[in-house]
Amino acid sequence: MQRGFPFGVWLGQHHTLAVFFSVFTVLFELTFFLSLVLPRTAPFYFLNGLLFQIGLYAAAGHDFFPHMVLLFLLLLFVEPGWWQRRLRPPAAEPVSTPKVAATE
Repeated sequence: MQRGFPFGVWLGQHHTLAVFFSVFTVLFELTFFLSLVLPRTAPFYFLNGLLFQIGLYAAAGHDFFPHMVLLFLLLLFVEPGWWQRRLRPPAAEPVSTPKVAATE
């Protein structure tokens, strides 16, 4: 990336968007512990953390690449069922045979 960070300059010129991202960041960091208490929320927090780190790199040039790799690995291996379910094709419904009424 070039120095000057055009995304960071653009973001600085949009006050409402910058305030929204600031509030979201504070709420995200204050509730991150929920990923430990409620494991089903972990993929949401790890994915948001990864996007947050990418946003920091794009806006200000903070290259926290080890953190990005760690968050990506946590995203894949802490709760692997969420992405493995998306890779499997849906199971076919069993074919039911029509029942024939018994005649006497």
